[in-house]
Amino acid sequence: MTIENDGMMEGKQEMLSIGATLQGGKYRVERYLASGGFGNTYLAQDTSFDEQVVIKEFYLKGVTGRDGDSVTVTLEVNRPLFDSQLKKFTKEAKRLRKLEHINIVRVHDLFQENGTSYYVMDFIDGESMASRVKRNGAMSEAEVRAFLPQLLDALETVHAQEILHLDLKPGNIMVDGSGRLRLIDFGASKQTTSDGTATTTTGLAYTPGFAPPEQMHGQMDRVGSWTDLYSLGATLYYLLTAQTPPDPNDIYDSPDEAFRFSEAVSPAMRGFVKWLMQPGYRKRPQSVAEVRRFLPTSVVPEPVSFPAADEATRPAPFATRMMPPVGVSPQSAGMQHFYHQEATVIKPRTGVQPMFVSRGRTFNVNGVSFHMVQIEGGMFDMGATREQMNTEHDEKPVHNVMLSDYMI
Repeated sequence: MTIENDGMMEGKQEMLSIGATLQGGKYRVERYLASGGFGNTYLAQDTSFDEQVVIKEFYLKGVTGRDGDSVTVTLEVNRPLFDSQLKKFTKEAKRLRKLEHINIVRVHDLFQENGTSYYVMDFIDGESMASRVKRNGAMSEAEVRAFLPQLLDALETVHAQEILHLDLKPGNIMVDGSGRLRLIDFGASKQTTSDGTATTTTGLAYTPGFAPPEQMHGQMDRVGSWTDLYSLGATLYYLLTAQTPPDPNDIYDSPDEAFRFSEAVSPAMRGFVKWLMQPGYRKRPQSVAEVRRFLPTSVVPEPVSFPAADEATRPAPFATRMMPPVGVSPQSAGMQHFYHQEATVIKPRTGVQPMFVSRGRTFNVNGVSFHMVQIEGGMFDMGATREQMNTEHDEKPVHNVMLSDYMI
């Protein structure tokens, strides 16, 4: 691990000093490691057991400061924000504490001191997957396959405790000298409800490139274990290519062009990653168990077709297109196939075209009946580009618009 700075910001000391002690001398700070918007991380010595640990300190940048003793955290503004985020920090530690698994970082202690909170974790003598790729370039498919079972084990344990990680990415996967992986950083994690979706009163954080549409757009009712599985696919893509994963919009628009695998990656692995990274959450695997059932077992090139989630029991989807005005091409109108609805395919007699019967509801208004079908929401680009002339100022820039589900 590396030191990012010396802990001094604009003449103020925002970090604990080297040698500072916590919990009555039980922990002694040896080195400052890193900071984020919600805390500082230190390498420390557990003096009771003579071993190194990592301590995370809640420190809300821009809201908190340090007293003249350079230790006590003081509140400069916005007490409600501090209190709410401190509560979230404590929840993060308690969630991690539940996760007893060899491939997940362990929390050993949680305490309040110096006007803030701290929790104590394993020290992992190694590096992140992101650092490894930056140093050595893309991993071979054989290497990725060797690591994948450990990632699946970790995710399965997280989901079994009704927790969603929601920030799975190469930077949050540590690997030690023996090749063991550890999943870290549960700062974005959420507890789930009985149906597997996230329950929260705060927004959803995400890392661009590693988050699916439902997470990016804060659609709480669509976030579930499948959300972490999209991030797993994006992580595998990064490890295999050393490239930032494609944006969900690009996958929607042109899935074949969005992914840029090298020839060294087998068709089976390519198909596997694309399946995990389906923008539509219902088309992805819904659980780690489902991923295991269709995990490619060979690096030998082979044709592959991965099912949509619960394909055997769910109705087959068909796409509907928003049609532009007469005389305007779909391309110039910027319209794309982002809208899907569920349909039942009725197997026809030989020589007869299949029939799609839309699922819907019939409404009666003043004696008039309306049959309406449910349309799944999606995204499209709205606005004018710089090249287009005679446009109004409020038509720019081009931006994503998300539609909720609706009936028609």
